[in-house]
Amino acid sequence: FARDFGAEGRERGRGIEEPLLVVVKPGEEKSEVCQALGIKVAIEDSPQYAEDLLSNRIGVVMPSYKYNERFITVDNVHQGLVPVNSLRECLEMAVYLA
Repeated sequence: FARDFGAEGRERGRGIEEPLLVVVKPGEEKSEVCQALGIKVAIEDSPQYAEDLLSNRIGVVMPSYKYNERFITVDNVHQGLVPVNSLRECLEMAVYLA
């Protein structure tokens, strides 16, 4: 991920200008970390964490996988969920929405 879309990827014309990778510690909620950092859109593939983010008004770009397809509903899309089909689309949408 970082190799393709971080600083190395930028050298090949694929990266994003200011990538930010944050590791959430055990016991922390992703939404709390996002709020503290002023993050308005997160990339998340887990329905559990995506639900927390959406309920705290943080947009979620979600790569579509078999294990999370049931979470991609009209109601969740109205709350700020943006389903995507590839990592490239995921990053492009996250940058666009931020």
